[in-house]
Amino acid sequence: MPLLDPDYFLLYIGEAYNGGYAWIFPKGDSVNVGAGGHIDAHAATVDFCRKFGIDVDRRTQTIAGSIPARYDLTALAAPGLAIAGDAAGITNPLNGAGIHPGIFSGRVAGEFAVNALEREDASSMIGYDQAMKASPFLDPLLFWMIDRIRRWGDRLMNSVGEELDGLDWRAVNPRMIGSVLFRKPWLGIHAREFYRMILALELCDRYGW
Repeated sequence: MPLLDPDYFLLYIGEAYNGGYAWIFPKGDSVNVGAGGHIDAHAATVDFCRKFGIDVDRRTQTIAGSIPARYDLTALAAPGLAIAGDAAGITNPLNGAGIHPGIFSGRVAGEFAVNALEREDASSMIGYDQAMKASPFLDPLLFWMIDRIRRWGDRLMNSVGEELDGLDWRAVNPRMIGSVLFRKPWLGIHAREFYRMILALELCDRYGW
């Protein structure tokens, strides 16, 4: 495939990726191509490559893995114990990012551990669980949003994409929304979802993940 502008990467979102996405990241004279989501990632990646004329037989490396998310843990801490980062499933459900929350949760766990040692009170580690659940990295809004996106069809996603094409999502304002709804009144039933999605994006943007 033609080499991409090195300053840009491509993401493709659709029903086929069930809340995930496919991507093309330029890397000098090569590209990083893949797909992820609640899907067969290998099959989705091969299909994606075929659709875009990417010769999978010319690949130089194959990497695969899972992104831990949304573990059904009653608590992230116990006396003398704290679960952080990937081990706790603390990743961004919207994009799979885990480095930032891993660093954050590790630092918070370390702070509580130091405090527990100084006080000689292992039970004080329980506070780590409360601190993490109050953090933006476990905000229920993010999980709500990814659940909604999984229900969106390609028609809805393509329509939203057409309106945002070439724009920074931060440019979305009431006037723009009103204009879109005037031209596409059928989107009105999704207005609350769009509003909450903006809140979720603001949350990710504010904390750099």
